[in-house]
Amino acid sequence: MTIPAFEETWSNIKHFFGGRLIHRRNDQWGDILVVDNRHQRVLSFGSAYEQSCIDLRAPHIPVHEYTRGMLLGLAFAQPAHITFLGLGGGALIHSALHLLPDCEMQVIELREQVVEVAREYFNVPQKPNLDIVVADARFELRGTPDNRPRPVSARAVWLAAAHL
Repeated sequence: MTIPAFEETWSNIKHFFGGRLIHRRNDQWGDILVVDNRHQRVLSFGSAYEQSCIDLRAPHIPVHEYTRGMLLGLAFAQPAHITFLGLGGGALIHSALHLLPDCEMQVIELREQVVEVAREYFNVPQKPNLDIVVADARFELRGTPDNRPRPVSARAVWLAAAHL
């Protein structure tokens, strides 16, 4: 299977976003695209699907319905610690930090380049209560090499990863 050139891929998918490509980088898993569409900023992993989207005027207000659905549990519980599997553009992180400013949050993100893009283009903050770990969640959650559990105790775990 051959991978089409980026220009061909972008010409095939840009109409889905309706915006302007402002950043592109690549890592061993493929393209990471950042697209501005008026007041929204979109993260895509080189396909017509939005991985993340934030409203630049109010990044704590979820744009996607599935993000609002994931936050619904906070109407019934206020966890002291949350673990997120996958960072993406940090839409869920922005909302959770706004709703639970004192909650300890841990993010396990597979791709270091995604963390860099999230910080630079989606304004994911560096905060004392937000720990972002670059690791494969499949192995990170299993524990250390000597089978001791990692400190991933949480009252809530949110999965935003594409493949586990």
